[in-house]
Amino acid sequence: MKKHVCNKNGEHGVSLVELLITMTIFIIFIGLALPTFSFISNKVSEMQTKQALNKKGQRALDYIADELRLAGLFVGGNPNVTFCGEGAATNSMMHTAGPLFDSLVFLTSEQATTTTSVGNPFLRLTATASTGDTTLTVNEARNADSVIVPDPDPSDANGRAFITFDTLAPTILNRAYRSTIYNNGSTQMTISPALEQAINANSNVYLVVRKRISVSTAAASARSLQIVQWNANCIAAPPNNITESNLIHSHDRAGGTTWGGVDALQFEYILADGTVTGTITNADITNVRAINIWILLRSDFPEKDFTNATIYTVGTNGLAGVINVGPFNDNHRRLVLSKRVEVKNLEK
Repeated sequence: MKKHVCNKNGEHGVSLVELLITMTIFIIFIGLALPTFSFISNKVSEMQTKQALNKKGQRALDYIADELRLAGLFVGGNPNVTFCGEGAATNSMMHTAGPLFDSLVFLTSEQATTTTSVGNPFLRLTATASTGDTTLTVNEARNADSVIVPDPDPSDANGRAFITFDTLAPTILNRAYRSTIYNNGSTQMTISPALEQAINANSNVYLVVRKRISVSTAAASARSLQIVQWNANCIAAPPNNITESNLIHSHDRAGGTTWGGVDALQFEYILADGTVTGTITNADITNVRAINIWILLRSDFPEKDFTNATIYTVGTNGLAGVINVGPFNDNHRRLVLSKRVEVKNLEK
């Protein structure tokens, strides 16, 4: 029987063989555990990225939903408005289909604000205007900060010249009026055509504005989800005519690389009879009751140990026009989000 070597205090030592065996077992254990640790780490990273994308996307979808619920407000489905060169019979919603990036343009109304008002932040009538009137009395004299820009030339499609009111009867919902004169220092606003009904005193004046939801695709990687609003005129070059808001934007990194953003934007339309379609025509506008919005988001940061080989479905399965995107075979995670928005102001 082999005797263990003891030190002078009678304690047993550890032999080199025993140490090597212990180290070998430990190395084997680490080797077996590493894939598990890697799997858990990847899952945590995936969860965190998707939570961030979901938060960002839901915030943008909620903003768009609020805008679309107001589409056609006080304007109706087919207003007789020439707006930014879109034609004499501009509908309150116009759809441009694209293979990956749809674009949706809509007309809506916003309360006309006056920066000098105290206690009356909205431009309103101070006297009842009768049927046939073309001159209105408002509560604020025009100044350099007033938001309504009169359009002296009927052929000039100036978006800020179009107004409507919050007391229009449903039968006149399609009517928008052109502000032709609103002189500096005056409380008299001249409009065209003449009123088709009496407008009560204290009725708020609303601006007809044109907005567009789209994806900026100036560069293949720089894909920001934008909502664009036309302002005082329709000149083609910003910043004179539009205000851009990036609801979801790409991020510039070192070396000119752009990460994050939107890889697909699609709209679907639910008509009054329940039909779901990926495209709408002018004839369909007043039949639209809801809109499905689909977006495919891309993460801001790549992950070197992750390769995205997923194929994403953007749209309702079984619907003509649904698109499948991918695989991208890059290092960015992605998430598909959708939201249904009820619209109520497009009827005649």
